[in-house]
Order: sequence, then structure tokens, then C-alpha cells
Amino acid sequence: MRLSRTHSLPLLLCACLAFAELGCVRIGSCKTAPERHFYVLDVVRSAGLEQRSGRYTLETSPGVETPGAARPLPFLAVRPFSVAHSYASRGFVYRTQDRELRTDYYNLFFVDPGSVLTDQSREWLSDSGLFAGVLTPGSRLNAGWILEGDVPALYGDYRDPERPCGAMEIRFTLIDESKTSPTLVLSRDYTQSVPCDTSSPDALVSGWNEALRRILARFEDDLGELAR
Repeated sequence: MRLSRTHSLPLLLCACLAFAELGCVRIGSCKTAPERHFYVLDVVRSAGLEQRSGRYTLETSPGVETPGAARPLPFLAVRPFSVAHSYASRGFVYRTQDRELRTDYYNLFFVDPGSVLTDQSREWLSDSGLFAGVLTPGSRLNAGWILEGDVPALYGDYRDPERPCGAMEIRFTLIDESKTSPTLVLSRDYTQSVPCDTSSPDALVSGWNEALRRILARFEDDLGELAR
């Protein structure tokens, strides 16, 4: 008995569906891929580190300054931070051996780490009250000082499985561009390795947050010396 095309089409469709189901059963897959998780850093000032706003005041009238008050540092512009190529990927980087690095495809920064560190540092310095102002990107004001940041290291240190750490190193370079020839004001390296409760990505992000908080607090102290 010969089937017409009208009758054979449903049979062919059923056969294809049955074959697809059989294929899933045989390979034991048809599972959903692991979910990717995206993270940001969010540095919070500790209770003991108060904002310095109001500590420095501008002149109240031409040539007259408030007694005992220091002038603020010049307007500051923060340039985008540069991260070493080994650690510049959005995927988290883990150091499992002295010469072995691994990248995590499923746990990563929401944006590139250079942008994350730049934004967090700009916000921290703006809240410090040390500067006449910290300019936002696109501002038309002229900054007297420029801050550059280089990040030689940013990784989860898992060389000792029993003692995971969040490692971070930032080199801050402060440049005075208010003069005819730019001059170096300060250039210093800050390194932190913060123990993590576990080796989970959440714990690593908490370690990085604390590492960045410590680095920015130390940098702020050094800037405070310049304002005295």
C-alpha cells in the first residue's frame, strides 16, 4: 500500500522526534549548560575610616584662608586603569601553581576588571574629601592632577588549597599637569593578599573587595600627607 504525501509527512515528523529523543537518552545529555555568574566589586569604607569631607576648605575671601584649615588638593582626573594581560580577562583567573594560571569561563566580572577598579577608585577618592573635586569621565573641567593605575596582579591564589586568598596589586602614579611640564607627584605600589573563607567565587570576590579597600585606604593616607 502506497501512502500519499499527505499521510507520510506526519509519520516522518514522528520518526524524527523519536530519533531525537533516542539520541538524548543514548548520550545521557540533553542537560542544560552550567550557568555563568557575573560579579562586581563594591568597596565600602570601614566604620573607622571616616569621610574627610569638610576637613579641607577653600578660601572664604581673596587672600584669606580659614585658620587651621589646609587647602584641598587640586582637581583630579582618573585615567582608565591598565591590567596586565595575564589578568585582564573578565573570567576569574586562578593561580594553582607558581607558574600555572587558569581562567574560569563560568565566573567572571560583569565588565572588564580595569573598568571595575577604575570606577571603584574614582568613587573612593571622590568620597575622601581630599581633592577640590574628582572629575567624572567626560567632564570639561581641567584637572590639575592625573591619576594612573597599573594592575600587575589580580587573581585567586589557590596554590595552597587549604588557604585560598584574593591577591591584588596596584601601582598608583600621580602626575601634576598644572604646570608647563608634567611632573611626578607620587608613584607607589600597593599589594594585598586577603585570606578567603572558602575557595568559592563568592568568597574570592569578598577577598578582592577587602584587598581593594585596604589598598585604597593606604593610598588615601599617603595622599593625606601631601595635603598637609
